Amino acid sequence: MTHTLHFGNQFREAVNAKSYLAFTNTRGGAGTSLMIPLMHKDDGGMRSHYQTIHTTVPDAPAEDEILIRLAPPLVAILCTGLATAMMICAIWAAMWTIPLVFRAADDTAYRLDGPEDGPPLVLIHGLGLSSSLWQAHLPALCGRYRVLSYDLYGHGQSAPAERPLNLSVFADQIARLLEETALGPAHLVGFSIGGMINRRVTMDYPHLVRSLVILNSPHDRGAQMQQEVETRARKALDRGAEATLQAALERWFTPEFLASNAEIPQQVAAWRLQADRTSYGQSAWVLAHGVRELIRPVPALNVPSLVMTCAEDVGSTPQMSRDIAAEIAGAECQIIPKFKHLGLLEAPEAFTQPVFDFLQRV
Repeated sequence: MTHTLHFGNQFREAVNAKSYLAFTNTRGGAGTSLMIPLMHKDDGGMRSHYQTIHTTVPDAPAEDEILIRLAPPLVAILCTGLATAMMICAIWAAMWTIPLVFRAADDTAYRLDGPEDGPPLVLIHGLGLSSSLWQAHLPALCGRYRVLSYDLYGHGQSAPAERPLNLSVFADQIARLLEETALGPAHLVGFSIGGMINRRVTMDYPHLVRSLVILNSPHDRGAQMQQEVETRARKALDRGAEATLQAALERWFTPEFLASNAEIPQQVAAWRLQADRTSYGQSAWVLAHGVRELIRPVPALNVPSLVMTCAEDVGSTPQMSRDIAAEIAGAECQIIPKFKHLGLLEAPEAFTQPVFDFLQRV
C-alpha cells in the first residue's frame, strides 16, 4: 500500500528551503524518510540543519493523505481519512528559527533579513538556482543592510510568470517587489543572469537603483560563442534542464571541488531540476539571447557599479567583466583568481568582502 505526502500551507510558507518541495504530491511506501531543511541559530551564527522524519502508514485507502504542518519545537504529522502515522524525531537541542518566506501578489517567494532601517539590498540569483544561493553571504550583509532575497519566476518557491519571460519581465518582478515591500531604491546584487537583470532594472527603472554589483555575468560573447550559447539554450527549451546539467557542473566548479565536495554540486543540481520546466527553458533563452540588449545601451548606465568574475569562468569571462565596467561610468572591476562560474559557492568569502567593501563606499 502506498500513501501520498502533502505539505500544509503553514509549513510551506514558514520554511525557507526548497528541498522539501521534491516530496510534494509524491507517493512513497510505509516507512518513508523525509529530510526537512531547517535553520539552526546558535552563537556561531546561522547554519543549515536537516531534520529526519520517518512515517509509518498501515494499510489505508490510496486516497488518504498525510498532511505535514509546522508545530515548533516539533514537526507534527496530521492525518486525514483512515491513515495513521508515527513520527520519530529528536527534540531540538537549541532554539530553532525558521525564516519566513513571504508571497508577493504575483506569487513571487521572497524573504527579508537584516535591520528594518538598513539600506535596502536585493540579491538576484542565477539560472536554475534559488535564493538559497546567498545563504553563506547573508550573515555579512544582514548586519548592516535590509536584504531582500527572492526566487526568479518559476524557480525555487516562486510561481511561473503569467507571460513569456524576457529581461524586462524579470526587471518588472523586482520593481513590484520593491513597491510591495516599500523598500524604495536599493542596491542590486546579481549573479549571472541576475547581473543581466539588475542592468535591465537600471535601464527600465533607474529611480529604483542605488548601485549595481554584477557577478559572473555575460556580455558581448562574439559570434561563435553566442551561437554556442544559443544552441545550448534551445536544447534546454526542447529537452529541459537535465539535458545540459552535467556539462554545466563541469563549467561551474573546479575539478578539485567536484572531486572533494559532493554536497554543494548536488544541491545545485537539485535546484536546477526542481525549476519549472517551461520557466527554465525560457530563462535559459533570456540568458543566451537577452545579452544583446545590454551591449552598449543607450543611454549608457550611470550608477555606482562593481563588476566581478572568476579567472576561469569560460561563460562570463574576465574580458566580459572588463567590457561591462568600461561601459558604465566609474565602474570598478575585480577578477577573482582560480575559480570558475560558481566561485561564490566554492569560496564565498572571496566575494562577500569585496562586495561589502564596495557597498560601504557608495
